Amino acid sequence: IQPNGPASSAGLVSFLDFIVGCNGILLFRPDEHEHTTTHENTNTTNTTYSMDFMQMIQDSINQEMELLVYNIKSRTTRCVLLTPTPKATNPETASIGVMIRLDDYSPDKVDERTIRVLDLAPHNNSPAKIAGLTPYSDYILGTKEQAFRGPDDFARALYQSEDVTMQLYVYNCETDYVRIVSIMPTCTWGGSVDGSILGAEVATGFLHRFPASCRGSVGYSDVPISNVPLRPVLPAVSHHVIVKD
Repeated sequence: IQPNGPASSAGLVSFLDFIVGCNGILLFRPDEHEHTTTHENTNTTNTTYSMDFMQMIQDSINQEMELLVYNIKSRTTRCVLLTPTPKATNPETASIGVMIRLDDYSPDKVDERTIRVLDLAPHNNSPAKIAGLTPYSDYILGTKEQAFRGPDDFARALYQSEDVTMQLYVYNCETDYVRIVSIMPTCTWGGSVDGSILGAEVATGFLHRFPASCRGSVGYSDVPISNVPLRPVLPAVSHHVIVKD
């Protein structure tokens, strides 16, 4: 979500909000099956809509739209008023200031793929420690490119970005914010078998869903990147991600 953009002003929340309707019309028919690619404008997925949602955004430059939004954390639906604005680089093209990607928002499936941060390795030079991940209250949601569907997706993303800074979207159940965390997965931080490329244990499953205490709100998006990690310099010892069921 772009700072001070239409989506930010409307209170949309990264990864937790799903747009399911616009101006009184549902985006998809129940029997539709979609595939995912991305558009440059709002990075939406390329699929068959019950209406032309992208065209409706384009036709609504500087005009208010009413979006029906489902929140996967609170499991509630709300109406959000949003006004598309002209893109700075192309005034004839509309922007709502957010990346949009098609995904499944079934409550059961969402809870199954929640990735909770557990114990951090007792080493201040670990990637997780440097990035500021918080044990037992942080939930890793995905990256700019994908929403993680489970620990395998997460582990794959870490190894694909080994020794390269990547950005993770992380929800914290104590602050109720989704923030962007900059982290460098690496095996050169000097950890043991209790550490890994991340320097933390993560878990999914029934015991690691969003807690009931945070279900009463839709959450918030924290736009700024929270940390800029330094490259660890100690020798590598471990090369795996620990996942607990």
